[in-house]
Amino acid sequence: MSETRQPSTRLIAVAALVVGAMALVAPSVLARPAGSTSPSPGTPGAPDPAVAGVTATGTATVIATPDEAAFSVGVELQAETAAGALADASQKMEAVISALRAKGVDERDLRTSNVSLSPVYDYSREGQAPRLVGYAANEQLSVAVRDIDATGMLIDAAVSAGATTVSGVSFTVADPTKATDEARKAAVEDARRRAEGLAAAAGVGLGSPISIVETSATPPAPVYREAMVAADGAVPIQPGTTEVIVSVEVVFAIR
Repeated sequence: MSETRQPSTRLIAVAALVVGAMALVAPSVLARPAGSTSPSPGTPGAPDPAVAGVTATGTATVIATPDEAAFSVGVELQAETAAGALADASQKMEAVISALRAKGVDERDLRTSNVSLSPVYDYSREGQAPRLVGYAANEQLSVAVRDIDATGMLIDAAVSAGATTVSGVSFTVADPTKATDEARKAAVEDARRRAEGLAAAAGVGLGSPISIVETSATPPAPVYREAMVAADGAVPIQPGTTEVIVSVEVVFAIR
């Protein structure tokens, strides 16, 4: 006589749980179209409500007037010997430095920028090797001018003391902070004006800024001028103006 086995109570309970879970999941799976997905927050491509808004760029330019100057003066001399040329150039440069100090230029605003010495040859004799005729010494001094109105007077003093070259006359803004702050404010206002136009075109309201990024800020560049000594010794100086340019990118909320 064969023995009939009855399913265990534990197996029956597990099977019931599996069937119940499938019944709960099946409707949601069947209701979703094939190939569709639901991106979760943080998934690439999912919209982020925190940054949704109107993005606009703004640029502003502020004109600044230079209040400091700088220039270079040099001494070029030639002598039969290298030592003689260098000694003569150094003596002349000392006279130039003394004259600038006497006009009120501070020691920290005087800096030697170049000292050079080179042989001088005579190439005039055709068919013969060049002949050494001496040595040329060159010394350059950079001068920073805190009082821009004194620039012309200082150049004149240097030339009168023995300087044979003047170059690199430039004008700068000592503290561009105020001009840069004004440019930033105007750039943000420009971005808001552009964003208002975009919002109006889309038929939405414009809210407060969500983020502001300064994409570029151009400090005032030095303005270079040629220094020309007039017949009466006066040096006319025109510092002109320089520009501070700031660009920003602003995201405004939509309301």
